Amino acid sequence: MRAWYWRLARCSLRFWPSLISALLAALVAIPAQAQSISIASGNKQTGVVATPLADPLVVKVKARSGTALPGVVVTFALTAGGGTLSRLTAVTDSAGNASTNLTLGTIAGSNTVSASATNIGSVSFTESAVAGAASKLALSPATAITSAGVAVSYKAAIQDVYGNTVSTATNPVSFTATGLAGSFSPGSTVVAKNGIATASFPMRRSRPRSRRPKWSRRKLSVSRSRANLHRARRAPRNSSCAPGSRAAKSSSSSITPRMRRPLITPRASTALPC
Repeated sequence: MRAWYWRLARCSLRFWPSLISALLAALVAIPAQAQSISIASGNKQTGVVATPLADPLVVKVKARSGTALPGVVVTFALTAGGGTLSRLTAVTDSAGNASTNLTLGTIAGSNTVSASATNIGSVSFTESAVAGAASKLALSPATAITSAGVAVSYKAAIQDVYGNTVSTATNPVSFTATGLAGSFSPGSTVVAKNGIATASFPMRRSRPRSRRPKWSRRKLSVSRSRANLHRARRAPRNSSCAPGSRAAKSSSSSITPRMRRPLITPRASTALPC
């Protein structure tokens, strides 16, 4: 009995080193959980341009074990959209959190902020800036040159003080033109859609005033003589149509030269108050 026991003990001692080596190799093959940084709160907020967001931008840093990692320096930076940050660096607290506050830029659209920790990683916040209250009206084009009968399309954008179009504005916009013949289509007053009112202005060809040409007596007598001579050659032999008769004088005196209409090229410049 004792002989078998000792034999089993010797065999076990032979296999123990190889078993321990296999276990150690397996433990080394399992990767340890790395440190991480993530967004805790404050992402995807919406605010008016040039105003601070309601909530701060907060990140959380964790250790390999998944617990909060205090004392880590986090760097914040603006990457798009402008604006300002209350602080560019922050140290994580006992809960592993670091934060900053963002004041949106003056341009409507996306504002992006990055937060990074050395040898750990980085994350990005994306915030939205919308236009402020309606403050002014911008007309496009401000000037235009066109021919008679060709319409010009105008757009009046309702903007805030920074020049952003107020897409929620539905104010009625009045279009006027002075010194030009024509009318706006669909009308002189248009309700803005998505902050923009559109109207077209077709130019009309104005009729020039009929003016009698000023002829000198000498030129007038020559033209009458030529007209009478021309009519005398082609007129039938009739005493009533003979040169010098009353009928011939009446026909020759009714000749009036035709005037060409000038091409109108209007130039319009309009600025509308809000």
